[in-house]
Amino acid sequence: LLTVTLLAIFLTIKWRRNKELEKRETLKLSWFHAKRQNTEFIGGGEYLLELRQFLIQKNPGLSWWAVTGVAGIGKTRLVLETLQLDEFRNADVQLLSHFDDYREDSLKKRVDDVLESPNLMNILIAEDAQIYMDNIGALIEYLENKRVEEIGDHKIRLLLLIRMGEDEDLKGRYKQLSSKTSESRLRESRYNSANSELRISKYEESDIKEIVKSYIAITKKKRGEKNFTDEQMKNLQIRAIASLRQIGDMRPLFAMFIADALLDGQEPMNWKREDVLEYAVVKREEELLKDEVRDIKGDFYQSIYDMTKGIVILTIIKDGIEFSEVNCIKKEMEEELNLSGIGLKGFLKELQLLESDGTIRKYMPDILAEYYVLRTLVLNPDQDILK
Repeated sequence: LLTVTLLAIFLTIKWRRNKELEKRETLKLSWFHAKRQNTEFIGGGEYLLELRQFLIQKNPGLSWWAVTGVAGIGKTRLVLETLQLDEFRNADVQLLSHFDDYREDSLKKRVDDVLESPNLMNILIAEDAQIYMDNIGALIEYLENKRVEEIGDHKIRLLLLIRMGEDEDLKGRYKQLSSKTSESRLRESRYNSANSELRISKYEESDIKEIVKSYIAITKKKRGEKNFTDEQMKNLQIRAIASLRQIGDMRPLFAMFIADALLDGQEPMNWKREDVLEYAVVKREEELLKDEVRDIKGDFYQSIYDMTKGIVILTIIKDGIEFSEVNCIKKEMEEELNLSGIGLKGFLKELQLLESDGTIRKYMPDILAEYYVLRTLVLNPDQDILK
């Protein structure tokens, strides 16, 4: 009986721990961030196969390739889905996403650590690579200068996630790379493919319809809403496509914005692009932030929310900040938080803003982040962001 009781206690504790981990894994600052997976993976199968082919090359050493496309087209989601394939579940995956990650000394240390690792499948993912091309060029140069025996059997795959305009090509970007390494070395280490890049283009309307359907089906559970009939779902899809045609944008991210607005009881059929972004930022992002602040504190103080939003905006403007950079409000914020028995670092960790290395990073899609900053700086140019 004692054994059964102990086993039951153990299983209960494990279940609660798993539920807590599940909650923390899905809790992200942005409702629309790729890691939330608010839709099934739709319309990107051919890209996934190409990316898989790049990653499974047998040749040791460095091989790099670019994944390009406009903001909100699905670059991050594509990479996340590819890494879920069985071949890569045990790979050593390194994500470069913060300005400190791209410092030359940080990059060199990361490479040295990778080469000392017993794991021979090494994947480096450079987010926002378009900002740090010089540093990435230096990284490639550093790797190319390694001796054969230093690299050994390590298969190092470097993915550059590059946000680009619709009509932009990579020539200018690669010139930045070659400012730190020779063009011959770039060609040698670049993935030998018929395509110079993996460019994600606009989705077919049929794919967008399925993305709208998937978003509605998945998020209605999170909202506690009843099931829709086939006729109701079809009607929502028709209205969503009409709205997307109106703004002239068939990106998956915009499809989610519009589907979310329809679920919220809005009528976006005559909205312009700025109306859609305004809804996504004010209605969803800021309401979500308020809810998460309230959940952590157990009550709600406008001043805490305002200061938290200021930190979020600052991380977007600077693409991540150090914890020390919030010193100007640290004392005031901690005094209010301490009333609820939580410190500032604990509060930011609960929001999943504070990383283990002490940096505060953003969890917002590029297109929303840019609009958020624009709205803050243009509409409130005299606003003290951290107040």
